[in-house]
Amino acid sequence: MSPSAIGMISAVLGAVGPQAEAVRVSVSGPHCLWTAHAYGPGRGKIPLLLEVEQAVACWVAGDLPGLDRCPQRDVNLATGRIAPVGRLVAAVR
Repeated sequence: MSPSAIGMISAVLGAVGPQAEAVRVSVSGPHCLWTAHAYGPGRGKIPLLLEVEQAVACWVAGDLPGLDRCPQRDVNLATGRIAPVGRLVAAVR
């Protein structure tokens, strides 16, 4: 992901809760909406408003237009690396 997108996501997540280390993005629901969940230290899920989840997911999807929509993906907010869930050990401990 681009440094500017990572910076925006980190700033928004930092404003609404503890520092997020990673974001898990996926497509859900019958309308194929992108959703995102933030994870902090110790792999704890950070509760977010639905609107924040959707905005973060849109930023990720917009920054990575060729991203395969089927599998869930983890985005490491420190490095910008993205990988299928479970493959990016450093992103979500």
